[in-house]
Amino acid sequence: MAEDITDLLTRKLVLLPVMQVISRLVLAGPASERMDLIALRVFNELTKRLNEEPGPEPTERRQILETMSAIAQRARIGESEKEIEHARRVVIEGLFDALRDRLFQARNMLEQLAASKALTETQRADIKRRLKPK
Repeated sequence: MAEDITDLLTRKLVLLPVMQVISRLVLAGPASERMDLIALRVFNELTKRLNEEPGPEPTERRQILETMSAIAQRARIGESEKEIEHARRVVIEGLFDALRDRLFQARNMLEQLAASKALTETQRADIKRRLKPK
C-alpha cells in the first residue's frame, strides 16, 4: 500500500515539500523495484529543480541537496548500475558546487556521503580527496 500511495504522489511532483515527503517514503519503504524507480523519478525531478535558471534560493537549494543526498545513499536508484552511479555523481558534484557557493551544510552532507557504504570506494575516496584543505 505504501508503494501505491508513493507512486500516486509522484504524479504530482510540483512542490518541494511533496517531493521531500515522497523521498522519506522511498527511504523508509520496502526495498523493491518499484520504490527504486520512484526514487529515480524523485531524484530526476530534484535535479531539474536544482539546475533551473534562475536557480533555487539558498534554503530551497539546501533542502533539495539534503533530499538528493539521502536518496543517493539508497542501495538502488532506478534499474541499472549506470543510473545509480549517475545519480550519486550528480549529487556529489551538486554538493561541491554548493560548497564553492558557501552553502556550508554541503560539507556535512559530503562527509556523510563519504562515510556511506552505499557509495563505491572510488566515490568515497574522491569526496575525501576533494574535501581536504589545500
